[in-house]
Amino acid sequence: MKLATVSRNQNRIDPFQHLVNELMPRTTRTAIKPVGSSRAAINILEYDDRFELKIAIPGFAKDNFEIRVEEDHLKVGFKLPEDNTAQVKNFVRREFTYESFDRSWELTDDIDQESIQANYEGGILQLTLGKKEAAKKPAPKAIEIL
Repeated sequence: MKLATVSRNQNRIDPFQHLVNELMPRTTRTAIKPVGSSRAAINILEYDDRFELKIAIPGFAKDNFEIRVEEDHLKVGFKLPEDNTAQVKNFVRREFTYESFDRSWELTDDIDQESIQANYEGGILQLTLGKKEAAKKPAPKAIEIL
């Protein structure tokens, strides 16, 4: 299984990805596999019935994002506003910029692709990916001794 993130801008392996591989539960690593990378910080949470991806991308409107499922890949990106470059000449000092964002994850058979939902609030894009019934963890059950 390959989970290393390759940066498109720098064309190198992320040196911290091995820590994610060691710390992230195996089920998360196998159900949602990242493809490509970006500068946006991403948290992946697993619950009994779903996964949640939380992507920190402040400063945009929800209309700027493009989210789609294509050939068993969840693809997330955003388009920069047309007038972004027109204001460049007015900067006296510039410490941050808006760059395009493009990220995709390979979805396994455990994910119910029809149930994927998205919400953008407070600069966080949250994607909810429901699990198929067969992939849901059964509730704990006490076994009686006979």
